[in-house]
Amino acid sequence: MKSNTLTFLLLLIPFLLFCQSKKQEKVAEMLFRYDVNSYKLDADELSKLDSFVKDVNSSERFVVISSGTDSVGNMVNNQKLSENRSKTVMDYLLKKGFAKAKIKIINYGESSPTADNSSEEGRRNNRYSRVELFEEKINLEKHIRISATLKDDETNLPIADSMVLVFHQENPDTFYSDKKGNLQIIVPDSVKAVDIFIKDYFFVTVRVDKDKNRDLKIQVPVKKAKIGNKINFNDIIFIGNKAIMVTGSYKTCDKITRFLKYNPQRYVEIAGHVNVPNSPKVSVDSQDYLLSVQRAKRVCEYLTDKGIAEDRLIAKGYGNWQMLYPKAIAEEEQQKNRRVEVRIIK
Repeated sequence: MKSNTLTFLLLLIPFLLFCQSKKQEKVAEMLFRYDVNSYKLDADELSKLDSFVKDVNSSERFVVISSGTDSVGNMVNNQKLSENRSKTVMDYLLKKGFAKAKIKIINYGESSPTADNSSEEGRRNNRYSRVELFEEKINLEKHIRISATLKDDETNLPIADSMVLVFHQENPDTFYSDKKGNLQIIVPDSVKAVDIFIKDYFFVTVRVDKDKNRDLKIQVPVKKAKIGNKINFNDIIFIGNKAIMVTGSYKTCDKITRFLKYNPQRYVEIAGHVNVPNSPKVSVDSQDYLLSVQRAKRVCEYLTDKGIAEDRLIAKGYGNWQMLYPKAIAEEEQQKNRRVEVRIIK
């Protein structure tokens, strides 16, 4: 039986639902069909896209490419096939001079069929790329412009030529960094923070400080999501001495869910830690140790409820064995000892 783990990717890999504060008008639409397991289009077919590169320098014009597959074969392979179909179309537009920053992509895989897969005609209709040309106008007086430079926090090298998903609501805006890791993000004035997702990296939350300037310039170090690397979450908070998360913790767990769905090849350990400072290490049969395990399991349960496969998650408790502040006295330090970590294990 196939898992529905990838279904939510349609919300993560570039978008069709845009922020309501923007006005868009569809200028043109084009549909391409593919042979079974193919992502190739001949030159005559691709030449139909030439009309899309008119007025390429217009700051208000952009293209949305969405691609899908039938349900035959492996779900992961179908996801990759839809990515290749979108890339075929995108590469042609780039060759014709259309700016990469003006191209937004949705790779549905098999998760969003347009027809019934039980017939050959239906499967043929589901092997597609849809190309839509939009124009949008943004009232910059009601928006904040964020000029961000993305860098790998270990190498300090720019994260160049990468697709970047930026969440400030439920649906992401899609941007591309340039060769120096720079990108410009425009968000409504009401936004207080944005979440940045880059393939093969942990996500980053950036606070929007409007008091300083409406044009923000920031450096954004991002940690590689490679085996052994981990990230701490002090904002996953539990009721005292219980494995019950407070309501505000769910937002962070939702971000972890998005990260895992955007990186379906990754498996993680969810590590629970408790605060028992100025004391020896607790034993594995102690209530403190069991509490750290139960809290890790609770996070795993939440993630599986949101569609993450159980075999991608391992819950592990560490008691007070790895406290960030072994001699903590201040409440801030004690809170940082009570944390959940996500570590890449595969």
